Amino acid sequence: MKEFKPQIPRPEIKPQFAQIDRVWTEGFENIQRIKAKSGNLVLGTEVGGRTRNEDRAFLNTELDFFGVVDGIGGHPKGDIAAQLVAENLLNAIKQGFLPDQIAGKPEFFLRRHPEIEYNSGACYLAAKIEKKILRTWCAGDCSLLVVDDKGKIKFETESTDLNRAAIGLQAAAGNPEYTGFLNLMNYDRIYAFTDGLSDNVNIEQAVLELKGLKVENAIKQLAATAKEAMVPVPGKEYMGNKDNITILIYEILPVPLRGK
Repeated sequence: MKEFKPQIPRPEIKPQFAQIDRVWTEGFENIQRIKAKSGNLVLGTEVGGRTRNEDRAFLNTELDFFGVVDGIGGHPKGDIAAQLVAENLLNAIKQGFLPDQIAGKPEFFLRRHPEIEYNSGACYLAAKIEKKILRTWCAGDCSLLVVDDKGKIKFETESTDLNRAAIGLQAAAGNPEYTGFLNLMNYDRIYAFTDGLSDNVNIEQAVLELKGLKVENAIKQLAATAKEAMVPVPGKEYMGNKDNITILIYEILPVPLRGK
C-alpha cells in the first residue's frame, strides 16, 4: 500500500501584467491577446490591397493609451510619417501630455528624416482609459467606436478636417480634435481602425456578428472581410478600397478575467 502523502497547496501564480510600450507593425496571422490595464486587447496592421503598409498602431499598456495611424494616401513616405507620429504620441503621453496638448510644441515635432518629404503626413485616432473613462482624440479619418455586450454601438467618433492631421516636417502630431469621453462598462468592446476597414466593411453589421467571439477571432474575421472586399469580382464594378488594414480591439473586463 502506498504511503499517503498530503498535498501541499501551492500558492496561486497570478499572470503578471506585461508592460508594453511600442509602435505596432505586425499582421493578423499570429494574433495573441494582450493583458491590458482594463481588459484584453488585440491589434494588428497589414498591407491589405497595397504594395506597402503606411499604417501603424501604438500601445502603452501601463498608461492605457492606444490608437491607430494612417499615412496619408498619395503622399510620399507615408509609412515614415505614420511611424514618427506614433512615436511622438507615445513619447508625449509618457511625459504627461495628452494629444491635444502637444500641437505646436517643438519637442514633439516630427524628427527630421533624410527620406521624408515636406508634404508627408498621417491621420490618427488616439484613446486613453482612466478609471473606466475613455477619452478620444482624432486627426483625420481614422475611427473608434464602442460596442456593448449585446453588439449595440454606444459611442462613435467622427472624422475631422484633414488640416488637423500631421502634415509636414514640423507637424508634431497635428492638431487633433478632442472627440469626447464615455464611461465604460465591463464587456464593452472598443474598436479602433483605419479606413482600410471602414471603407470595405459594414461596421454596424459586422460588430453585431462578432458578438460572443473571442477578441483574437473577431479581429481576424474583420481583417479577412475587409481583404475580401478588395478582390475584384467578375461582372461587378465595385472591388472595395484597396488600402492598408489596421484594427485594434479592446475588451473591458473585470479584474479576474483579464489575461484569460
